[in-house]
Amino acid sequence: MRNGSGGFSFVFAMGLSAAALRYPVVSPPSRGHKDAMAKPLPAPENLLSVLPPELAAALFATARSLKLKADQTLFTAGDPGDGCYRVEQGLLKVSVVSPSGGERILAILGPGALVGEFAMIDAQPRSASVVAARDSELNFISRKSFEGVAEAIRTSIGTS
Repeated sequence: MRNGSGGFSFVFAMGLSAAALRYPVVSPPSRGHKDAMAKPLPAPENLLSVLPPELAAALFATARSLKLKADQTLFTAGDPGDGCYRVEQGLLKVSVVSPSGGERILAILGPGALVGEFAMIDAQPRSASVVAARDSELNFISRKSFEGVAEAIRTSIGTS
């Protein structure tokens, strides 16, 4: 997650745990620009980016479109992980409740980013809550679709 704008050190400067690194972070505003705002970093390589293009296309061909209004909750920490979402448009805020009870923002995700992929793979409950920071459009990939693509990969390389 290292980048030229200091995003890697920004995470640690904010006191976030290493677990927070599984989400992309925002780049801090430039110093000296009073109107500068933090901006989401470009979508990082993600777990699905390692798929051969034809398998990735097959997986996203089964995706279901979903729209969220600003401030609408996508999922809450503890919810079951039934699939993952790719941000097509808009911004999502990923957060957890801190030990003191306040909100700790882990990431602001923009177009191209995935959210929820770990819960989909390990079948564990969601580790963070996700809320639309702006009106957003997402594509949902179900665990069943993901498992079908995983099986296709195993079959194609002969490890069934």
